[in-house]
Amino acid sequence: MFGNVGLLIPPLAVCGIVLKRQWDWQGCHRLFWDAIAVGAGLWVVGHLGWAFEEIVLGNGGWLRWHTLFSLCGGILPLIALLARPHLGIRSQAVTGVGLVLASYGILAVFLYSYFVLVPSLVLPPSEAEFALFALVQINRGALATGLIAVAWRARRSRWARTYAYLAVGVTSGFFFSLITSRAIAEGSYQAGTLFDLAWIAPFASYAVAAASAPRSSDLEDATLAPVRMLPAAWAAVPVVLIPLIGYGALWLQPLGGSGDAFRALITALLTVAGLGFLTLRLSLQAGELQRADSRLRLLAAATEQTQDMILITRSDGRIEHANDAFVRAMGYAREELSQRSFGDLLEKGFDGVGRHIREDLRARGVWRGTLFRRRHDGSTFPAACTITSLKEAGAITYLVGVERDITEELRLQEQLVHTERLSAIGELVAGVAHEINNPLQTVVGSVELMLEDPSAPPSIRRDLETVRREAGRAAQIVRSLLAFVRGGTPERTAVDLNQTVRETVALREFQFQQKSIRLSMHVSRSRSWSLAAAKSCSRSS
Repeated sequence: MFGNVGLLIPPLAVCGIVLKRQWDWQGCHRLFWDAIAVGAGLWVVGHLGWAFEEIVLGNGGWLRWHTLFSLCGGILPLIALLARPHLGIRSQAVTGVGLVLASYGILAVFLYSYFVLVPSLVLPPSEAEFALFALVQINRGALATGLIAVAWRARRSRWARTYAYLAVGVTSGFFFSLITSRAIAEGSYQAGTLFDLAWIAPFASYAVAAASAPRSSDLEDATLAPVRMLPAAWAAVPVVLIPLIGYGALWLQPLGGSGDAFRALITALLTVAGLGFLTLRLSLQAGELQRADSRLRLLAAATEQTQDMILITRSDGRIEHANDAFVRAMGYAREELSQRSFGDLLEKGFDGVGRHIREDLRARGVWRGTLFRRRHDGSTFPAACTITSLKEAGAITYLVGVERDITEELRLQEQLVHTERLSAIGELVAGVAHEINNPLQTVVGSVELMLEDPSAPPSIRRDLETVRREAGRAAQIVRSLLAFVRGGTPERTAVDLNQTVRETVALREFQFQQKSIRLSMHVSRSRSWSLAAAKSCSRSS
């Protein structure tokens, strides 16, 4: 009694843990654990049926209605591996994968009904039990092999530890089941002994794995993970195997009488059920293909309408596709571009950049930099470029580059640098002008005092007048420089154009003299007034 109750603890723990953590998983992650929990629940139903007949009715046996529940519960973890949770959440693939799992569930029901339950009705119990134990060991061996293979394949993923727990528990249970099956065949099996490890070990590993499995939120974003769906051919396998095995066994190993009739009925019914699931899977795939086609058309339209240049190349550098913006910028026809490679469109001297790009893509998955493109007419232009790689099975298959012509940006940048340089020069000129203006004012003031002396000889007075005049001209030049660099608000006032011309000529007169250029200025004696921004007018002149 207590041994039978103890056998229920591990599978019920699996159901409880999965139910408690159901919101931690999404997509194919949740589908995987739900399938395992359903298998544990079916095994509990089967074990309760066996225990009821064994303890209450006193006519227990291994070949009863409950056997089908126990067998299906034991094989569901193997079927659940088709969800491949280590490949990502894949929420969009859940319905299709669920239909595939249901198809293989029907195949399992067919195999157990065909080779275990039906023969138990017409064959001697010893022969039927031998077929049962052989099928159980085949199932256990297939499950252990499958989990070991998946654990090895996913050894670098976040699911590696989860698969390791499952593989260890199921493999241990497989070896224990060999001993337990022998004890059952010899009639020495008793519940509540070490023989029960054949069932306890697998379900205990399911419980530990479910409790420690990573949350979906701890893994990749469902919107970014690639959608990897099982092909529809996987759903067709059960539909092909059921009639092939069912009607083939009727010819190779007939049971005779009602046994063969029952086998034929099971084969027909489950073939129809399998066809129904296959039809749903094909219908779902047709809708998926239609949605994928619509999405591809939308992405293609967005790619062609963008102003950025987009170039897709193969791993060997051959051009696969270029959008309209790239075609217009390069001046090539699409047919010409399809015959060229990535390096053919670069300026001479940039041939080795492709090797550096591939090295960065292998290391970081993305490359950003500036390329100099060569057009069809031989002219070149700089382009800011971002290149990402598309991989399949770890190998780079395509390179996708998004580029933008930055010729105008570089020109504006150079203009900005030139403007800042002029601003710095203006500040320097203003400082120098102030430093020159102070001693000039001292010179002018000293000359004015000397000219007021009535005893100064005429020759000295003439020299002093020359000094005062030249000092005044220098002061005027300093004021003009200060007015030029200060700027100011463009207030429109009355401006004497003749005076502006005189100031401009005075500012440039020395430079003309250095170049032996004689400048004659003739302006009207009357003032020529105009409404303008005085300071801007002076700087423009």
